[in-house]
Amino acid sequence: MAVDRFDLTDDKMVVTEAGVELPLFTWGRITNMNRLAKLGVNVAESKRQDVRNQTLFTVVTSYKQAVLAREARKILLDTISEMELFYKTADSDFKKGTRNAPEKDVIQVQYDLDDMRTWLPELNKWETLSVEALKISMGIDASTPINIAGDK
Repeated sequence: MAVDRFDLTDDKMVVTEAGVELPLFTWGRITNMNRLAKLGVNVAESKRQDVRNQTLFTVVTSYKQAVLAREARKILLDTISEMELFYKTADSDFKKGTRNAPEKDVIQVQYDLDDMRTWLPELNKWETLSVEALKISMGIDASTPINIAGDK
């Protein structure tokens, strides 16, 4: 039997070798990398909480503005109706000639009524804008109707 000999200087000869070395002591690199990874997770969680809190604050603020606008509108409408009733009473008393309603009071009530009626479109606009802001902050489609607490 003949033994084949290999020439190690032959350029067709390829020697491949793969190995893994794991040092016994890493000078704290693995521990520090774990510590840094935990800090990165904590920072990401803190940022997530900040975004959550900011979103919650925005939604609650928008909701409270919508409720405030709705209540201000209701109060103004109630005040206008009371003032109209007072104006009708004062005007009829003035026309009858009773001393309960001097002309100055009738004119002042009419002026106040006209002034209050100019506030109504602004309050309507404020209410619409605050409800739209609430929809946007909640991520609801603008065409979707929403009911504020207390609506019927």
